[in-house]
Amino acid sequence: MNILKNSLLLNKNFSLFFFGQSLSTVGDGFKQMAIIYLIFEMGGGGMEVALSQFCLMVPRILVLLWGGVVVDRLNAKTVIWTTDLFRFIITAILVVCMMIDSLTFPFLYFLLSLSGVISGFFYPAFSSIVPSIVEVKDLERANAGVQSISQIAMFIGPPLAGLLIAYSGVTIVFIANALSYLIASLTGMFIKINKQTLPKMKKSTILKDVSEGFQQVWSVKWLRTLLLVDLIGGLAVVGPLQVILPVYSKESLGLGSSQVGIVMAAFGIGSLIGMVIVSKVKRKYKTIRSYY
Repeated sequence: MNILKNSLLLNKNFSLFFFGQSLSTVGDGFKQMAIIYLIFEMGGGGMEVALSQFCLMVPRILVLLWGGVVVDRLNAKTVIWTTDLFRFIITAILVVCMMIDSLTFPFLYFLLSLSGVISGFFYPAFSSIVPSIVEVKDLERANAGVQSISQIAMFIGPPLAGLLIAYSGVTIVFIANALSYLIASLTGMFIKINKQTLPKMKKSTILKDVSEGFQQVWSVKWLRTLLLVDLIGGLAVVGPLQVILPVYSKESLGLGSSQVGIVMAAFGIGSLIGMVIVSKVKRKYKTIRSYY
């Protein structure tokens, strides 16, 4: 009874956010698999898969700084449901093109680039909304719950997508992905946030805020080191994981879509195990040095 009483899910606003974003994040896992197999169906290979990931990631990275500044000036709730709605529209356009057999690689890359730009605004809002929908005493638990969404979705999305691709085809997976964004957008509209947490309109320009933010981050030695190490880790691990692993699994090992989904999910399972291990480590050992 006490567990139910203390559950964050009794908070209507947090429940709406958690439910909607859990679905859309699983939808992201669907999209990750569906893009790869769509490219294979279109006659592409490793190069086309790499270009698709480039179109998704580079626009997102370029926009993230600007996205964070925009969220500082606006309502995070509005940014979240709006960007989810745009992601639904982009995916719906992709589905229509697939159904009428008019999809080309250039247009696919264009849609993925648009999705990357939208994500650059979505993720800063996603990361900053929690304090405005839960009480201070629940903030730590709420943040932990939100962080778990991505990790759980990483090992749920790809295997489910692999099964759907094997039995129903790629189009169904993209339809499910689009619906996940639509549901997330609709639930986001009904979230009520604490008005006291709304950002005050700043007098400085967006360009000035971006410049100041970058300078502040770069001036802190440990933070600058952390960013550089993450950059190298992303190039060495995430890149091969997103491109080489699925292509190698399919073309060299001859694995089916459901099996490739399990292979892709292994990274998410490992991340969850790592999170559990770190949570058990004593606080004094949780330092940047021990992390590396």
